[in-house]
Amino acid sequence: MDGRRRPQDAEGFAGSNPKLKEGCMDAQSRSLADSRFARFKDAVDRRVGERGIAGIVDMQADLQTLLQSGAIAARLRQELSDLLGDGEQALLWENWNRGGLWSRHGVFLMSGEGWSLHLSRYFSSSSGIFTLSQYACIGVAAGAIELSTYATGESFRNAYFEREQSVRLNRRIELADGEAAALGVDDAAFKVDVRQPTIVVLLLSQSAVDLQWRFDPETLRADSCISARLSDSELVCIGQTLATIDAEQAPQALLELSRHPRHFVRWSAIQLLGKVDPQAALERLRDAVDDEHDDIRRAATRSLAALAPTA
Repeated sequence: MDGRRRPQDAEGFAGSNPKLKEGCMDAQSRSLADSRFARFKDAVDRRVGERGIAGIVDMQADLQTLLQSGAIAARLRQELSDLLGDGEQALLWENWNRGGLWSRHGVFLMSGEGWSLHLSRYFSSSSGIFTLSQYACIGVAAGAIELSTYATGESFRNAYFEREQSVRLNRRIELADGEAAALGVDDAAFKVDVRQPTIVVLLLSQSAVDLQWRFDPETLRADSCISARLSDSELVCIGQTLATIDAEQAPQALLELSRHPRHFVRWSAIQLLGKVDPQAALERLRDAVDDEHDDIRRAATRSLAALAPTA
């Protein structure tokens, strides 16, 4: 939910690590061996097929039923038993890192087209108020949390970060053992308060927006943002690396990235292109004056004005 990791299918979760990939596929197979998980997956796939990823928010009752059926507890016991018997299975826990809000311990359960289900553990409350970048249902398997949701102003646009933006409290949701809640993009932003170490079940869609914003919990004003998709952040890092080492393929790769759908990937690529191929960067700057994103149009116009004597 915090945007620093996006939901992935079993193969995406494992990346290129064959042992992890095998483990994730095995984890899904073992979950689906339980008819309660199989019915839940069928229900999610059917709803997402009907409504797209927004259908995730309709799954609150189904997730609560899954929690109260004992299937989650049984699956967790099975996983812990496997860990005691085979230390290599611990890789499935160590490699599900969802950043500062989440613990480093998690269990991949299963996934479908555009969604994933897994267990995670909350040790502490979130450090700020974050915009919701995914459709989500969250349930408590053990422990208790309080979810506070917030509304943004009418002028809020996810893809245009502005520090003047603020949020206002919308509702508070208390969740204890066996209870679940649905959070849609319309809930805008959220904060998690943890009263004790809590095991939660997260049903998450793929990212539905470009950016995830952070708001200060005291002032309620925006103070930072990150990419809502890990893959976009990785592309920026790859571009920076290619430009830094002056790789032979850097100009072509950066030229392609300068046409990426996400505006911050495009602008980073144009800036980096200036280091490895100034003429190509100048041409892209001229094109960027007509970019669909306001920030890039303004930045390109300013950059061209600064280069006017030589451009």
